[in-house]
Amino acid sequence: MTYTQLTQGERYRIAALLETQHAAAAIAKLMNRSPTTIRAELRRGRSTPMAAYCPDTAQLRALARKANNAQRLDDALWQQVRPLLAEQWSPEQIAGRLTAEQGGKAQLSHVSIYHWIARDKRAGGVLFQHLRHGKPYRRRHTKDTRGKIVGRRDIMERPGIVEERGRIGDWELDLVIGGQHKGALITLNERLSGLSLQRWIPSKEADKVAVGVIHLLSPLKAFVHTITSD
Repeated sequence: MTYTQLTQGERYRIAALLETQHAAAAIAKLMNRSPTTIRAELRRGRSTPMAAYCPDTAQLRALARKANNAQRLDDALWQQVRPLLAEQWSPEQIAGRLTAEQGGKAQLSHVSIYHWIARDKRAGGVLFQHLRHGKPYRRRHTKDTRGKIVGRRDIMERPGIVEERGRIGDWELDLVIGGQHKGALITLNERLSGLSLQRWIPSKEADKVAVGVIHLLSPLKAFVHTITSD
């Protein structure tokens, strides 16, 4: 039997079969899947070991694994990137240097480096402090609203269930600004599953941020309750 990843529809079918008291072996037979696949899915689809299987949790965790695998880069390559960041090289310069050293063959893009910096920041790292930001432009006697979300609410108004991490669909939004304020990386993190989504945008203006967030979350709109930004 050739293995293919479970789809979102299959996960909902598993949940329905569990509701009708089907065991893992019976579910595997009905869905033409390996019992090992179904048992692993049942483990991954629980927010805690004693919780019931949740297809939404399982789907988000599957997406998280896929995203993390796609962004995993060779450790030796990052050992070259880190000291250059510490020397105030921009991600664009680093990507260009690595490409030149390989005779024009691209090793990684500057966007990948920004992704890595964003993950390091979420983990409490300080690599983002090495990004070379120029002095921000400010118009005199005007309020700078770039990157501000119209109609945003104070974090104190956030529902208590968000702090409890008791459901899928509560997201945290952050921006990592590019060197010389050229572009920004949107990062969205789902609090319960740990799923992380990223998208590069040409500027941190509010409309560009809004479009980027919509692009990232549209496929997951059934799993969106709140979005909290810094």
